[in-house]
Formats: sequence, structure tokens, C-alpha cells
Amino acid sequence: GMGGAWDGLAVAGAGHGEMDAAIEAAKHYVALDPDEPLSHTSLSMLYPQAGMIPEAEAEKALSMQLQMKQGGR
Repeated sequence: GMGGAWDGLAVAGAGHGEMDAAIEAAKHYVALDPDEPLSHTSLSMLYPQAGMIPEAEAEKALSMQLQMKQGGR
């Protein structure tokens, strides 16, 4: 689906040092698929690069909660 495309844009943006664009793309991924743990993991990996540690920790915790809810996949 489109979530994977937004994730790809986030990775590409981060690879080019465009952290604002990368984070926005990752937020689109989360908005499209809020119950997908990977969407939150992707965002949690970008936030520290922008100095947003509390936000990263919150997204990682949410990702872990969703993984447990879905049976640990």
C-alpha cells in the first residue's frame, strides 16, 4: 500500500539529511496505518536524528504496545 511508499520517502529524506521532510513522510505513514507497529518504529528512528528524544521514546513504546497487541509479530 501507500504506507510503504511514505516509509521509502522518509528513508530517502533522512539519507539526504532532510530530516523535516523525512519526519513528515513518516507521519504520513503513521496516519495511513496507525495500527502498524513498523510505522511507529520508523518515526521513532527518525526523531533522535532531529534531537526529539521524548518523541522517539513515545513512538517506540507505542510500536511495542501494538506488537504485543498483535501477538508479537
